Amino acid sequence: MAGQLNITPSLEQFQEAATKWRPELLMQPIIGCQDTIQHMTPRPGIRYKENVGTIYGDAQFAPYKPSRSSDFNLNVKYRTLETYMGSVHCKFEPNSAASTILGYLAATKGDGQMKAPTALQVLIYIAKSLSGNLNDAIWNGERNATGDTTHDLFDGFDTITAAEIAAGAISAEQKNYMKFIHVTPKSNMLVGYDQMGDIESVMVKEYEPFILSYIATMFFGVQFESIDYRKLKVVELAA
Repeated sequence: MAGQLNITPSLEQFQEAATKWRPELLMQPIIGCQDTIQHMTPRPGIRYKENVGTIYGDAQFAPYKPSRSSDFNLNVKYRTLETYMGSVHCKFEPNSAASTILGYLAATKGDGQMKAPTALQVLIYIAKSLSGNLNDAIWNGERNATGDTTHDLFDGFDTITAAEIAAGAISAEQKNYMKFIHVTPKSNMLVGYDQMGDIESVMVKEYEPFILSYIATMFFGVQFESIDYRKLKVVELAA
């Protein structure tokens, strides 16, 4: 019909967009999770398993005492970061999807900005919608290889934590389990140190054959800017 807006991209356009913009489409679920992931450290390029490790040392600062010395040991503790292959097969009707997007654009951008969505736009909206369930699974996912939902794809942080508590790896004795958490904006948690003057020092000297001493002085302290109830909540967790 003359004057009718053709809002449906062709099959070839969808296929071309999926091929051409593959990396960008694959990133959409991740981009959609940024409200959560921004508080974490992304590790791209992981397929299946990779060992991650943290080096720990047992030296520590204490009140200044020239006569004090201690042996220093480095240890590495490894954990396994595992990613699982997931798949999605979602059927969508191009006219309905394009119409929905067109209505959304008209409502948010105004009729003057209303244009038929491209195949890429439709695919982006579909791909990004996958982040909704992924956002939840980051916390509460439980790996079930025969499952059919995002919740089944991998173990989330809450699930990993519960398993480690059950195994005794997270406990009061391990010093990584506490009964309190502090809910407060980052601006209220102050970390003080010097780093500006010439009093702090770091040096390395020979302590005895084959043994060196790492020697340092520094200023360091933390404090809440305010403990007013409008800026700080201390919440006791159930044991």
